Amino acid sequence: MKMVEQKVHTLEQRNKQLDEKEKTLVDLDARLNKKREQLNNMEQQLAKAQTADGATPSEATKQLSEMRRALGDKEKEIEALQKAREHAESEVKNAQSETERLLQLMQMAQEEQFAKDKTIKELQDALRGGGGGAGVKKPGAGSTPSTPAKMDGIPAGLSTASAGQMAAQAAEKATAASEAAKATLEQAKNVAQASDGSSGIENHEIDLLEMEGRQREYRLHVEQIEVDIKLKDSLINNLSDENKRQRERMEELEEEVHALEEELKKNEKIEELEQLVVVVKQKNERIEELEEALRQSVRIATDMEMEQREDEKRKKEINEKLAKLEARLASAQNAHNLRCTSCQTVRQRLTQVETCYNQVASERQHHLQELFDMKHEALTAALSEKDAHLALLEVGGVRSSRAAQEVESLKKDKSKLVDAVKRLGEERVRLTQEYAVSNLKLDVELPDTPPPHQDPQDDTDEDSTNSRTHL
Repeated sequence: MKMVEQKVHTLEQRNKQLDEKEKTLVDLDARLNKKREQLNNMEQQLAKAQTADGATPSEATKQLSEMRRALGDKEKEIEALQKAREHAESEVKNAQSETERLLQLMQMAQEEQFAKDKTIKELQDALRGGGGGAGVKKPGAGSTPSTPAKMDGIPAGLSTASAGQMAAQAAEKATAASEAAKATLEQAKNVAQASDGSSGIENHEIDLLEMEGRQREYRLHVEQIEVDIKLKDSLINNLSDENKRQRERMEELEEEVHALEEELKKNEKIEELEQLVVVVKQKNERIEELEEALRQSVRIATDMEMEQREDEKRKKEINEKLAKLEARLASAQNAHNLRCTSCQTVRQRLTQVETCYNQVASERQHHLQELFDMKHEALTAALSEKDAHLALLEVGGVRSSRAAQEVESLKKDKSKLVDAVKRLGEERVRLTQEYAVSNLKLDVELPDTPPPHQDPQDDTDEDSTNSRTHL
């Protein structure tokens, strides 16, 4: 009885352990589901980032897919372990119910044994009191060769094959004992039929023999029950070993989950580095655009300097030609003045008019140059302001559609300003060339030498014509 109670207590403890393992498995399932959701979110974010950048899948994506497959394998293993745990629980429940049934059978056998012992004791007392027991030898419990000896204890780690052999041996012994008991009963019945006129004491002895046979049967039945209990104990020990292996497997799975968490943390760091690389790439592209704009501005400034140098060169050539023409004009006028005595006042007036014209033309040229310079400075300042604003927006990052529209508008304004600077330079060169050409035409129209043998009236008419031409 004590051994059976200990086994029942052990089964209860193992049921508690199985409940704890079930809670641990539920927690692990929840953690795995959470990790799976995190992996799905990370994969979606990475796919969106790659779609936006137009990049190919990186090593981080491959690692995430491998980790996802590994998690799927681990989930399958956990499901297999859960099925094995459920199977073990069902076996433990079956073993517990079988143990309870055996316990009830043992209690019933013990009650019957107590009743038989009481009846045997009463009969023995009656025989002693009657004094008719002389010459009749009562057979003992161990006098019959078919009575099996009590079986030894079976170790806790009994295997299935050895347990089956012991069960077969116990069954053979029980069969032999039952046959012996039946033979004893038949013998007692034959004796009873042969001696119907015997005394009541012999009948009591026959009853005793029958009871001894039945007692042997009960003993064999009890031994068979003990063998079954030991077999169930070995099964319970095997289930305990299986639970231990499952617990070790669960610990291994926890370690693998921890390793997967570490890899996820590393992958998060890799994703942050990839984002930083994307930002640095955008910054480099913006720097390249700004460098290209700066090179374009330098190119425009260089072109304007070249045009200015060419203008200065042309101006120098024109001034040289003008000095030569003025020298020729002065010599011609001197020669003409020597011949002409009546056109002195007209020539003085012409000189004054030319001086005034040259002064007005130079002032006009000066004002035009100042106007061009002011326009160029205004356009250059506006272009610099647009570049600065555009650089500020792109360095800060284009994060909305409104910012993108503003960037596009600034780029269009910048291109318009660049075109305006080009047109201003072309207009400046054109006006300078026109001014130089007009001066050249004016100088060419002046007579180099006066015509010979000309009358003073003709000289006067010619001077008035030249005056009108200059004016």
